[in-house]
Amino acid sequence: MLNQNIAVIGSGYWGKNLVRNFKELGVLRKVCDANPENLEVAQSVAPDVKTTSNFDEILDDPDIHGVAIATP
Repeated sequence: MLNQNIAVIGSGYWGKNLVRNFKELGVLRKVCDANPENLEVAQSVAPDVKTTSNFDEILDDPDIHGVAIATP
């Protein structure tokens, strides 16, 4: 397992694939999306991962080592 903590910003059309893959790698820690429905889907795929609609929460988290952005 990688020793990294990754956040995904945008968990819609393409971001849901990033959520799934980073979850499988064991490195996903947070998911951020403005759409509550997308966050619900992310939570169902990765129930142990925190979700937020606040982008600043991702940027301010010192435990996040990298961010994948999937937005239009």
